[in-house]
Amino acid sequence: MKNSSPFLKLFAFIGLSILLLACTKPTDKGLPIPVIEAGTAKLSGKIVGYKIDSTAFTVAVPQPITLDFFRQELKIAGDGSFSIEIPIETNPAIGFLHDSYSAKGFTINFEANKETKIIIDNDSITVVSGPDFYTENNIHTQEAMVKAGQLGAKYDLLTKAVFDSCLENPQKYLPINQYDLDKRLDIFRKDSLLSEQSKIFLTYYLKSMHISNALQFTEEMDMIFINIKEKDDTTIIKVKEPDLPYYTFMKEYDLGNPYYLYSEVYGRVFQTMLRNETFNIPEIKETPIKEWAASVKHTMADLVGTDTGLFYDMAIAQAYMRQLSYQVKPLSDKQIQNIKDYWGNTGLAQVILRKNEEIVKIATSKGKSILNETPAVAKEKLMEAIIDKYKGKVVMVDFWATWCGPCLNAMREILPLKEELKGKDVVFVYISNTSSPAKLWQERAEGIGGEHYYLTGEEWDYISDNLNIEGIPAYLLYDKNGVMKYQTIGYLGTEILKEKIEELF
Repeated sequence: MKNSSPFLKLFAFIGLSILLLACTKPTDKGLPIPVIEAGTAKLSGKIVGYKIDSTAFTVAVPQPITLDFFRQELKIAGDGSFSIEIPIETNPAIGFLHDSYSAKGFTINFEANKETKIIIDNDSITVVSGPDFYTENNIHTQEAMVKAGQLGAKYDLLTKAVFDSCLENPQKYLPINQYDLDKRLDIFRKDSLLSEQSKIFLTYYLKSMHISNALQFTEEMDMIFINIKEKDDTTIIKVKEPDLPYYTFMKEYDLGNPYYLYSEVYGRVFQTMLRNETFNIPEIKETPIKEWAASVKHTMADLVGTDTGLFYDMAIAQAYMRQLSYQVKPLSDKQIQNIKDYWGNTGLAQVILRKNEEIVKIATSKGKSILNETPAVAKEKLMEAIIDKYKGKVVMVDFWATWCGPCLNAMREILPLKEELKGKDVVFVYISNTSSPAKLWQERAEGIGGEHYYLTGEEWDYISDNLNIEGIPAYLLYDKNGVMKYQTIGYLGTEILKEKIEELF
């Protein structure tokens, strides 16, 4: 699997949502303004027109604060009925329902403490009761997003000479990034079949991605260089972080607009910002929130054009998520009190503390994280050298990336199994590469546990090609003699994985 451009990576980063997006005829309706709220919604209804034993519907709901992507397969009764409780972090929220057999997808809507009741009959979806502001079905939205993702307009402009000028003056990259965004947004604007709701949703999703790319200037330049360099070019470039004036582009994105809250990508913008070396924003730790926020405003207010509002609430929330979601480390009593003192019992406090309760339960399951040096062998021998290190144990190998939403979701799902298998002859090995920023990889790895390896693009490509790994997450299982016994792309569920591992003991 080759190192891909950031907008081909978009599809893994968005996870299920691209597959699940849908639309029908255009409408004059927009989307309601979401507010942050830790709630629970209910989805119920009936599936008709399908053979129940050959149908597998999965519901997925983005979680913009915790950066999770709730995903669960519906348990459909013999008469086609189903019912499921769903955690939400905004009120209202947009979710997606996907039939993995037919690839049909539907958008569905949720409100806290309310039931969304639907009937799905082949290609149609009917809302019997509950919220119904963006309930649609059609493959066309998916096609529009794929078309926008494949455009790559910036690569038409980035000759080697232009690339070199961007390295000398990062400000020259910004109009190129904006041109690329405008070209992609034009696809949505000019598409008469896209509903107004789809256009709003897709626009803010795409804008979030472009903000992240511009914030990650050094990683972006590395990725662009891979795409424009000659095949035999072995040059290694060193990209410096831009200075603060570069980041004034953030004013143009209206980063306090609550429409961003309809996707988890918005939260990732703040994670990118918090690890940016130029901003030099300290970890929040046990610092009183008002004091920490004041230091952030001192750096960011002139860059984003405001010193109040949703932008700073999200920055604070994501500072805590670095500890909770990335390090899988519960909040201290002092941190919990700081949150209550600042927000009381309002939405963001509820969401963060609900996440903390989850982390308290699973924190010990991840185990110790070991960041290994890549074995100093030829790429042809690399996988063998890694597996040989764990002879006498069953080895599960997980190929992943920091930008891969399904990879991270699967890692959370597997934590109870890792706890159950503690003390047994099994080791969990995680392999990533330079498409994941090194600092972010280290942060994420600390919260995952297990044995970690960080490969070069060339090493990753060789192993992927040799083992026919065409996507991530991908999993390999080796027996105690180092012989591969099982291989799959995509997480098949904890129970299946447990069965496969126990067969090798």
